[in-house]
Amino acid sequence: MGARIGALANAGASTSDLWNISGNPAGFTNITSFSASIGYESRFTNKAFSTQSAVMGFPVKSNYFGLSFIAFGSQP
Repeated sequence: MGARIGALANAGASTSDLWNISGNPAGFTNITSFSASIGYESRFTNKAFSTQSAVMGFPVKSNYFGLSFIAFGSQP
């Protein structure tokens, strides 16, 4: 999740950026070139409550393609 969506209590439907791929896929259609981003959040300095995420998106003619990855917690 991006910082802006996190600041909005995960209410990402009102934003229009790359991080909106999973919450509102139509919201990332304003990108004009290849875009990618990664994120990491560690709550309470405990890996069990961490979130890792990555997104990428790109326009092709009048279509948009995107990929998102989100993982919660740590590996056992």
